[in-house]
Order: sequence, then structure tokens, then C-alpha cells
Amino acid sequence: MTPEKEWRLLLRSHQPVSEKLEAFGFRQTEDGWYWACPIHAGDYEMQIVILADGRPDYTLIDQKTMEAYALVKVASAQGAYVEALRKECGDVLLTVIDRCYDRQPHRQPQTRRILKWIEETYAVKGEYLWNDHPDYVVFRHPENRRWFAMILSVSRHKLYSEQEGEVEILNLKLSPDRLQECLRHPGYAPGYHMNKKYWCTLLLDDTLSDEEIWQRIEESQAQTR
Repeated sequence: MTPEKEWRLLLRSHQPVSEKLEAFGFRQTEDGWYWACPIHAGDYEMQIVILADGRPDYTLIDQKTMEAYALVKVASAQGAYVEALRKECGDVLLTVIDRCYDRQPHRQPQTRRILKWIEETYAVKGEYLWNDHPDYVVFRHPENRRWFAMILSVSRHKLYSEQEGEVEILNLKLSPDRLQECLRHPGYAPGYHMNKKYWCTLLLDDTLSDEEIWQRIEESQAQTR
């Protein structure tokens, strides 16, 4: 895996911490947290800005011309020189994420509340099984090891064709009658990537109350006994 792919993957499960950014040397500006360092034996300055949503953006400045070297961020640009620069930039960003970010795979407050409730109610820990999807977590029945809940993030467009943006969701197993009843209400969708006869998807964006979601989780846990 290239450094660029690695740091982009980490961003799915990590968020910056202001105190760590400041200690590392970042300073806060109108555009975000800013820091710069020399790379490629000082031929370039890498200027990094941590944006409001936690994503890092960077510009590479040629120290001879004082102009931005744009090719490093053009995917179609190939060659040993530009690839070497990309690797150096990726390594710097990996260091920044390692030193200034904390693991926080779930961004929605309701998602974190539901995770905590499941772990405390059933005395089970969520399992993060996929390296390519560090924010996907499953919960298994403690006796038979069957899944009774799965939390993941998807594009809203995959659930509702007219909506955009990312959303965290909860997949649960319900009885066919209960599933059909739930699908008549906002906050529910047919099971994403699951058997739609038995599995239902719930939005974790506070469309549904925590209490209603807890009830559905209890039903799902009972379905997998």
C-alpha cells in the first residue's frame, strides 16, 4: 500500500486533536490548522492545512520558483520524480496523523451512544474485521457467534436515490412482519448488502430516537439466538 492510500484510509477512522496539532507545531488560521516543512532535500516546502472536517490538504512549493508544483496531486502524472515526491508527501502526512490524530471511527454522536449501549447491555465488544473499512463494526451473539448488529458508513445515495452525503447506518435482523412495518417509516431502509427479507437498515442521524433503536436491537438479538 502506498503512503497516500494509507493516510487516506486512516482518515476514515481518525480525527485531529487540537492540543496535539498545537504541540506538533501547527498554528490555527482562518482556513484551518497550518504547518509547513521542507522536503526533498529542501527543494520544496510542503504546506499542510487541516480543514474543518479533519481532512489534511497540502501544497508543494518549489523553493526556486516559489510556485506550486501541481503535478504531485495530478493522478495521471507519472514518472520516478513525481512518484518520489508523492511518497515523501505521503510519509509526512502519515506522521502528522500518527502524532496529531486519535482513532475515532464513528463520527455521529448517536452512533457512539448506540455502540456504548450494545456493549454495556450485552457485554460484547464490537469487532472491526476489515482493514479497508476501519469504521465497519459487527456485534455477535455471545453463544452462537451469529451477527445481530452491524454498523457502517455509506453514501445516502445508495439508500435513497435523491439524497447525497455520507451517513452511518445500523443493520439489524428483524422478523419479516416487523421489517415491513418499519419500512413504512422514515429512518428505515431495506438491509444494505444483506438479505432484504430479514435485514433492515436504520439511519444513525437522530431520525430515530435512541429508545426506538434499542428496541429494534433487542428484537435483532432475539432473532439470532
